[in-house]
Amino acid sequence: MTSQLPDELWLEIFSRLPRETTLNLYQTHRRFRRILCARVFARFSFHPYTAKPHHQGAVLLLPPKRIERALERLAFGASPEVAPLVRLVNVEPYPPDHPSSSEASATDEQYLLLFELYERLVHFTCLQNLSCTNIRLTQTFFSSLCRLPELVTLSVADSNPLLGHHTDYSSSKLHKLRALVVSGYSPMDGRDYSEWIPLLRPEFLTELQLQLLPHRIPEIGPSFPTSQTSKQAVDIRRILPKFPALHILTVIDNAMELSLKRNVPDHRDTIPVFLPPLTEYTGPIWTLRTFLCLPTLTHLAIGFVSAPELLTELQSIGAQSTVTSLWVSVVSFTNPLLIALCDFFPALTRLRVEVRDYQDTGEQKIDVFLDSLAKSTPLPPHLTQLALAWSTRQTDMKSPIYPKFRQELTARYPAVDAVWLCFYNGMLLWRKTPDRDEQIIENAFEATDGFLAVQKKVGIMRSTFDYTWGEIKSNNSQIVQSTI
Repeated sequence: MTSQLPDELWLEIFSRLPRETTLNLYQTHRRFRRILCARVFARFSFHPYTAKPHHQGAVLLLPPKRIERALERLAFGASPEVAPLVRLVNVEPYPPDHPSSSEASATDEQYLLLFELYERLVHFTCLQNLSCTNIRLTQTFFSSLCRLPELVTLSVADSNPLLGHHTDYSSSKLHKLRALVVSGYSPMDGRDYSEWIPLLRPEFLTELQLQLLPHRIPEIGPSFPTSQTSKQAVDIRRILPKFPALHILTVIDNAMELSLKRNVPDHRDTIPVFLPPLTEYTGPIWTLRTFLCLPTLTHLAIGFVSAPELLTELQSIGAQSTVTSLWVSVVSFTNPLLIALCDFFPALTRLRVEVRDYQDTGEQKIDVFLDSLAKSTPLPPHLTQLALAWSTRQTDMKSPIYPKFRQELTARYPAVDAVWLCFYNGMLLWRKTPDRDEQIIENAFEATDGFLAVQKKVGIMRSTFDYTWGEIKSNNSQIVQSTI
């Protein structure tokens, strides 16, 4: 039977299996070993050291046995038989609570394994995606990057140049790179990522996430005519002309502080001369006036803001928006604010609100809000997804309010097919599919496995919620990639 099926069909079947099942098949069935080889070795993870507890960025050398094991594993992964099969490499330290941490040591050779990886990185000739966290940047690292002919996505987080090592960024190019995400510096220390710019080929790049200090922008020579996604902490007026095809933009809310620190003129009231055809925008409240006028804008995320500030800004703008997806983080959330949002954004199909109310608010306040929302508060007529999350510590929210709220809300608005409610101690996820209604409830004070266990479940469900929210958006959006 198995011999009659083509390899392509088996690969399609195996692609739907968990990795553990795939590995088991690879190890136990000779018939499938050849077919599964590319899938089994497509991802290579490497841990060159362990993170030092309570010291951000500091690392410790692994114990000798783990070093020996890691070198053997690296030699195997970089071998001529395996390396061409690897498509994704992930490099990060072991977490501080990993078993190896108890035997780790602080020495001058803590980067031994990292440097070995840099030397062998060039053997991964078909590598497409490289993700690095808390590494040290050296000339060998950049030279190896530029010798990876198929690299299209590069993500570097919480990483700095190695002290005492000079790095030349201008000698080579990342030939096929389409997405670069570099994060983790605090630009307030006077550093940014502009040194990466010479490595890029603007004609290929479609996603760029860098923090650039305003005073360094004039030094950036090229424009990026094909880039569709950008995440910046910059003077908006000067950076946008360099991205004429930009569809997705994130502006970080420390650009104002950077301008003041570097004596760059205040740009809050400066309207950009050029506005690209954005479809998705994430940014601080003071930039809304600039971008809401775009007829192409459909997805909007507003950074942390107080309710009065948000209301005042919306009232000053006046005209209604055609945005269909809104994500906002507010200090407190009331029915008047919700009504104002729905009046200003009547075309909403997706609404996500995160409430960071750390004041002493009781159970009654949220209960009354939800009861009013379900029974009488007017919502946009085309709303299909609603997410509400409170960070305030409320220990008495009862899970029966979850299904009651959902039932009353969906009775008034039949188009709603997904509802999420999240509190400190519990969560509801409900989603209507063509086959069935899916409803999951977790509540810490009605569970038999303890408060901390349920809090852990709620954390996992939050991750599921974030993934599902993004999944729904990507399915509905014409944009391939998003930073919101």
